[in-house]
Amino acid sequence: MLSNLPLQVIVYFNGWYCAIYTLVTLALFIWKGAVLPYPGPLAGLLTLEVCLVVLLASLEYSRLVLASRGNKTESSAPLIFSLILSFPTAYLYYYFLYQQVYVLRLDLILAATGLGFIALEMLFSILVVLTLVRVGSGPVASARSNDGLPAGR
Repeated sequence: MLSNLPLQVIVYFNGWYCAIYTLVTLALFIWKGAVLPYPGPLAGLLTLEVCLVVLLASLEYSRLVLASRGNKTESSAPLIFSLILSFPTAYLYYYFLYQQVYVLRLDLILAATGLGFIALEMLFSILVVLTLVRVGSGPVASARSNDGLPAGR
C-alpha cells in the first residue's frame, strides 16, 4: 500500500476548511459591501473579489478531488495535476492575504491557514509522487506481467 494516510487526512480537513472559508469570506464581503466604502472605480472590485472567492472554491474542490483520487488509487497523474492546481490556488490565497481592497484581521488568519494547508498538501503530494514513481519503475514492477505473475512463467 503506497497511499499516504497523512496526505488523506490533510485533504479531508482541507475540504471542510475550504467550505468554511468560502462561507465566511462571502459573509465578510457582504459586510464589507454594506459597511465599508467602495467609491468610484473601486465599486467593481467588490464584484470581482466575490467572483475570485467562487473561483478559489472551485479550484480548491478540483484540486482536493484530484489529490484524494491520486492518493487512494496510488496514481501519480492526479497528484501531479493537483500539484499544478496548487499554484493558482496559492496565488488566490495570497491575493486575499495582501492584495484585496480591504484586508481584515480575519482575512489574514483565514488566508494564512489556507496557505498552510496547501503547503502541507504539496509536501506530502511530492513525497507520494516520488514514492509512486520510484516503486513503479523499480525491479518489482518490471518483473511482473499484466496478470500479476512474475515474468517468464
